[in-house]
Amino acid sequence: MVPAYVISQPIFDANVEVKISLEDVITESVPTNQFLHLQGQKLNKEFQVQHAVMVSRGTPFLRILVTPIRKDNKISERLISARLNLEINYKSESENNLKSVSSFANESVLASGNWYKLRIAASGVYRLGAADLQAMGIATGSLDPRNIRVYGNGGGLLPEDNQAFRHDDLVENPIVVVGEEDGVFNDNDYVLFYAQGPMLWEYNESTSLFEHQNNAYDDFSHVFINVDRGPGKRIQTQSQATGTPAQIITDFPDYLLHEEDLYNLTNTGRTWYGDLFDVSLTKNFDFNFPGIVTSKPAHLAVELAGRVLQGSASFQLYIDGNLERNLSIAPTSATGYDYARQNQASFDFDAADDQLKYNSNSTAA
Repeated sequence: MVPAYVISQPIFDANVEVKISLEDVITESVPTNQFLHLQGQKLNKEFQVQHAVMVSRGTPFLRILVTPIRKDNKISERLISARLNLEINYKSESENNLKSVSSFANESVLASGNWYKLRIAASGVYRLGAADLQAMGIATGSLDPRNIRVYGNGGGLLPEDNQAFRHDDLVENPIVVVGEEDGVFNDNDYVLFYAQGPMLWEYNESTSLFEHQNNAYDDFSHVFINVDRGPGKRIQTQSQATGTPAQIITDFPDYLLHEEDLYNLTNTGRTWYGDLFDVSLTKNFDFNFPGIVTSKPAHLAVELAGRVLQGSASFQLYIDGNLERNLSIAPTSATGYDYARQNQASFDFDAADDQLKYNSNSTAA
């Protein structure tokens, strides 16, 4: 978890516009013995300053949160001191009235019509044919395919921040319906749509890596289908671009994940682990990347945990038979606060071919 500095400042009125910046910033490099705790954390290139206007027992106050760690080009710095420049502008009564106008929908689209719910296991393009629609209970013989609609608000976790944007109602998604021009859903017609699954990947600019965000609450996201609200949205055809390209891209970053949430060490919280090393102390994992560019480095990130009451323990990480890392697990006191200790590694390596064989051994002494 990334540390944060929190400030609470009383204000006269909750209807304000706030501008905050850091000035006269003094930093230092993050000490090596503390850098391990930041591995795998999403850090920005600049120190983040966030704020929220809150009301407690009728008294408004401004809550300011400063993230004092930043990372740019693999160099991590922490904030030693800075001057907080705070500008608060109180809004006029007319501005307050304008902002108070409700932007909520009068009623949900689910309030009328017949709806069909589909669960989505992973992000991708999905195809629905006549048999699929019939299995859902839709009579394709009388169906006008131009009226097929798909609704969904994406995948992943709902935002934890109450101020973060979220849709007020289900949003209709543009889709492709092949063969809809004749107004009849024939056996060869089908629907194509893109949907996000419960786990999402995001690009971290500070590490230049894609990082996944697991969904701790559901194994599926969902979309909704309707066929009786009139013509639906369709993906529009775009004309081919002309001219000389500014950049020609011949490769792209790809990623695979092995993560099974099987064990919660303390039966509480959202931290789960998989692949138990007890009777069998060796595990093998194969990753296939067709067409991998071997001239560019590959990257591996792994997180481990262990409970060591006596002696010591360590994990050896092998890739294609080569020892890459030796990760030790610190001892845990039987009466201490920590039930187990974790360790993690994140490093580049040279990929020999499309098939990457990752092997992990556990040893105890």
